Amino acid sequence: MLSRAFINHAVYGTHATWQTQQYLLEDFLNFVNDSERDILTKALQDFEQADTDDVMEVLEEHNGRRIPKKENIHQTVMEIAEKELIQEPMFVIDTWAPHLTKMGLTSAELDKIYEKCKPTSKRVISMISFPSNMTESQKTVSKYLCKFVKELETNMIGTFLRFMTGSDIICTIKIEVTFVHLEGLSSHPVAHTCSGVLELPDDYQSYPDFLSQFMEILKSNVWVMDIV
Repeated sequence: MLSRAFINHAVYGTHATWQTQQYLLEDFLNFVNDSERDILTKALQDFEQADTDDVMEVLEEHNGRRIPKKENIHQTVMEIAEKELIQEPMFVIDTWAPHLTKMGLTSAELDKIYEKCKPTSKRVISMISFPSNMTESQKTVSKYLCKFVKELETNMIGTFLRFMTGSDIICTIKIEVTFVHLEGLSSHPVAHTCSGVLELPDDYQSYPDFLSQFMEILKSNVWVMDIV
């Protein structure tokens, strides 16, 4: 999802700097990778318990020049966040700003747009469409899928959507499930990202089998997809 701080600056410019600042830290922590996020979060919460070498390494990775201390860690991270999310993409902001400003969106309206795009288990489940006629085994697998999505942690819901649609935000209204009967190594979920179609094997023997295979797919760096 586009940084709210980035969009806020493009829509309102320097007239709402205080609003942009509200979003910078959260947006930046979502921008960095998981390891960097954990390190920075710990440093911001309790710097004395943080590994200063790790903190320094993360800051240097983002061209931070200041030696981190308890007294300056928040300001240091905020300065890097502004550089990464506002200053460096300023050309894009300047290009988009005239068009976004004409839309006349209020801050509350922007909040609603962003809120609608955030994936939750309930929203994702409501998007899933199953065939009208299913065999008993297919009905069982359909229940497995809904249970799986319902139990996903927040960060993994975005990963599931990215596997399905190529985006970790809600950008489609439906995920269509089809069932296939496969055997051996070919028996696994396949996502058709452009059409939002998920092919599921119909022969899972138990929910733990379904859970294990799907989680392994989501946590791997290689996903089986089809652009059709």
